[in-house]
Amino acid sequence: MNYTALKNLIATHPDWPNVTDAALTTWVNDKVIPVDKEFISSTKVLEKILSYRSEWNSLAADDKALVLNVLQIAAGTGIPTTAGNPIRTLLVNVLGGQTKAALAAEIQGLISRAEDVGIPKVVTIAEVVEARTR
Repeated sequence: MNYTALKNLIATHPDWPNVTDAALTTWVNDKVIPVDKEFISSTKVLEKILSYRSEWNSLAADDKALVLNVLQIAAGTGIPTTAGNPIRTLLVNVLGGQTKAALAAEIQGLISRAEDVGIPKVVTIAEVVEARTR
């Protein structure tokens, strides 16, 4: 456990000296920090496409083939979703408004305050107590 990171995180709570250890533990573990996922599955992309079939039907045949090829090629590894990735850019440019919005929502995830400061596990109440005393 990185107690320095945890102590520094605890100090960012607006009322940390007066909050119970249990409440503070819940606060550091709350998943409230938005982050973009690095990949989403081809299946999830296809699910979103099928949810807005009219947009899919309006695509040109070449665009449909291109999207299907990308989904097939990325089936084992997933679709990269980081900004600037050429595959993400291609899908954003080809797919329609509602499909694009649904995929954007799928890319966004939440992590805990602890994860945001580099603590890769759920923090226990005992760890909060220890961090407060350091």
